Amino acid sequence: MANFLSRLFGTERPDLPQLPQLNDPDDFYDMCFAVTGIIPGGEDLTLTCRALAGDKTVGFDVTLPEHLLSGLETDAEGMVGLSRNATLPRPVTLTAAKGASLALARALPGLTLCRPRGLGSYLDAPELIPPALTFTGIHLEEGDRSLRDSATRIKLFYEHGLPDDDPEDEDALVLYWEAFLIPDLPNGLLRLDEKDPSYRQEMLDTLIAAWGS
Repeated sequence: MANFLSRLFGTERPDLPQLPQLNDPDDFYDMCFAVTGIIPGGEDLTLTCRALAGDKTVGFDVTLPEHLLSGLETDAEGMVGLSRNATLPRPVTLTAAKGASLALARALPGLTLCRPRGLGSYLDAPELIPPALTFTGIHLEEGDRSLRDSATRIKLFYEHGLPDDDPEDEDALVLYWEAFLIPDLPNGLLRLDEKDPSYRQEMLDTLIAAWGS
């Protein structure tokens, strides 16, 4: 009866993927979310992305360009490299989704076997990181893509630092990490995959600082 009532009044959660539990800290940690909503806005799409961590609904919203130019090209010698159009024309933004993002920030330390360090461990760390995280994106597929029509792969670059007179001074960066974003709208999924486990600490500290309170 309870299951029938939840369906009748629309309170039952749709089928959501379960976030994995990492057993070896040297393994890659990849997260898969269901795309539960698509909101068009000009030339961008905002995707509501949700999953489960145990019995908690977790997730975020992501805004990105709907149409991507070819990110890879093959030269006359058959070598594949980045095209001049590989960088996305507008940033990718991950935005907090009320309680779902808070639940994600609280679940990730246990799921990833990674203890948060806090922003105080970074050089010139700011007191706060805004809940809307902005990334530079590089399209990593050959051929133009429309997100509604096919899956694609985007490499994300996150930097959060203070203004510095010397742009070559890498120590001016407070946080830097990379990840892969793989929207697959035909199948109603989005993945956020680690680029490398060495970036896990910075990624975790960023998400907790932005969404964990």
